[in-house]
Formats: sequence, C-alpha cells, structure tokens
Amino acid sequence: MLVAGILFGIGGTILTFSVMLSGVAGLEFGSLIAYYVAMGFLVALILVSLVNSFTQKVYVHPDDKLFGNIFTYILFMAVILTLGNFFDEQMKEFSYDAGVYILTTFVFVYLVLILARKIGFHELLDDTNKREKELIARFILFSILVGAGLVFMKYLYDQLYEIMEYGWGVVIIGASTFIVIMLIGISSWKKYEPVGTGSMDE
Repeated sequence: MLVAGILFGIGGTILTFSVMLSGVAGLEFGSLIAYYVAMGFLVALILVSLVNSFTQKVYVHPDDKLFGNIFTYILFMAVILTLGNFFDEQMKEFSYDAGVYILTTFVFVYLVLILARKIGFHELLDDTNKREKELIARFILFSILVGAGLVFMKYLYDQLYEIMEYGWGVVIIGASTFIVIMLIGISSWKKYEPVGTGSMDE
C-alpha cells in the first residue's frame, strides 16, 4: 500500500493544483499540463493495483490490496470529474455524466456481491447440476429491481446538475463516491481474512 499511497498522494496533489490554476488567467495551459501529469500518476497507480490484485509474484496483504484499490478508485473519479474544468460546456456535461455512470456501476456491482448469497446465486453456482437457467432467471429479476433503483439515482443526479450545474454537482458526486467507498472499505477491513491468502506459492 506504500507505493499506492505515494502515487495517490502525489497525483492527488498535482490534480488539486491543476484545478486551482485553471481559474487563473494566463495559466490555463500550465493547469492543463498539470492535469495530464496527474493523469499519468493515475495510470501508474492503476498498473500497480493490477499487479497487486491479479498476480501472486509478490505477496501483498489483503488490507493493502483493499485500500490501495480504494486510493485508485478515488483518484480515478477525481480525474474524471475534474476533466470539465479544462474544456467547454459539452465536456463538463460529459465529465459529470461519466462520474454518475461510474458511481452507479460501482453501486450495482457491489450490491450483486453482497446480496448474491441471500438471493441464492452462490447456491446455484455451486450446484453440481449446473442450474444455469434458474441462475439467469434470478439475475434478470435482480437486475430489474436494482436497475430501477439506479435509474432513479441517475435521475436525481441529473436534476442536481440542472439546479447546481457543474461545479457543485461534481463536488456532491465526489463526496458521495468518497463516503460510499470509504464505508465499504472500513466495513470490509473489520472482517477477518487469513493473512496467508494469496501467498506466492503457485
């Protein structure tokens, strides 16, 4: 997590300065360059997270994987949401919508993970008879219910954009993202997981 934390800290700091400079006359080009540098740190952070999450060559503690990927997600959302500061109104709308879609996708996938056992997905997946049709049937119904909730969530954020426009809308989406992912991170961190998970023996 040390490397991820360093990349997140440097990238986040540069991104913050780029947004601050974007509002200063005569420094627009410099702020855009700083934004691209922050994007470079994001790419490096994503690569580190991919290596830590999907390879077993170097042992990484599960808590380090969790919070390292949380850092990655937060910086990714920050880069997406601040994109509109450097371009026209159309790009501002794109940046805002992209942030909303990423957040709703995250919520959907997380709900699938935490509710899978209650709905019976695990039971069907472990069934030796491979009851795929029943699994798909349950998932279709689940996606309708969750999808309706996410559509309503998207509608609320769209109304928010109409009322507050880009600036405050981005702040609220960013705050929502931070609160959601930190609550998930803290609740998951408290759960016990054997330290030996993901050893280098392969």
